[in-house]
Amino acid sequence: MKLKYFTLDVAKKITETFLKAQWRKVCVTVHPDKGGSHEAYLEAQLEYEMLKSYAGMTFASDNVEDYDSWDLFFANVNPYVKEAFLFAFNDVPNVSEVEICGVWVYVTITFQNKEAREIIKEKEIDGKKFFWGNAKKKWMWALYKPTTRYNMKMDDIRALHGSRRKEKEEEKQLQIA
Repeated sequence: MKLKYFTLDVAKKITETFLKAQWRKVCVTVHPDKGGSHEAYLEAQLEYEMLKSYAGMTFASDNVEDYDSWDLFFANVNPYVKEAFLFAFNDVPNVSEVEICGVWVYVTITFQNKEAREIIKEKEIDGKKFFWGNAKKKWMWALYKPTTRYNMKMDDIRALHGSRRKEKEEEKQLQIA
């Protein structure tokens, strides 16, 4: 995860108290009334909302290659995001790739037959369903949606949140403890 406004100590637990204190410091520099720009404030707000979903977790690294296995990587992912990722990867037919960007899960289906569409549309995780993103041409699931309307290109999303993707090989399932 690449952060622009917040700083996290590696291997320390993220707490809501810590995040609120950081948010106050960030606001002093980016808020439009304090000399910052509206765009910078919106970016910082998105970063803060994303970090709130990680409260109670620790981060040793933001790069999946730094982990010995997917099990270690998923230890630092929100459980609902993990569930959405594993559901899409293991249970939806014709999936070629599943990607995690922050609290979003993007699913690429190679051949969208009726069965695949119905399976992914009906799945509900934490009260949220997968939906079709016409602009990105992918199925998407989000732990939360930003409170601000913020349209970003996939490369910008990956740069902000980091990205971990898994391509599906023929009939293999990802086994995570």
